[in-house]
Amino acid sequence: RPQIKKYSSTGQNIFYLAYNSNYLVIGGPPYNPTLRLDSTLTQGMSYNCPTYNNEPLHGGSAGEFKIKVIECFSV
Repeated sequence: RPQIKKYSSTGQNIFYLAYNSNYLVIGGPPYNPTLRLDSTLTQGMSYNCPTYNNEPLHGGSAGEFKIKVIECFSV
C-alpha cells in the first residue's frame, strides 16, 4: 500500500506553482520540477527539486512517466 508523504517548502526558492496552456508545474526550477503535468494530463515528470527536497514521485530513472489516473483531494 502506498505511503503518503508530505514535503514542505525548504525556503531555498519560490518556485511553488507555475502553469500555462501547455503544462502545470509544482516545484522547481522548471528544468527539474517536483511534478510537471502536460496539458492533456497524460504525461508527467518528477525529480528531486530544491523547493521541497522531495523524492521523485515515480519509480522510473528518466523522470518521465505516463499518467493513467488522476485523483485530486484536499487535506
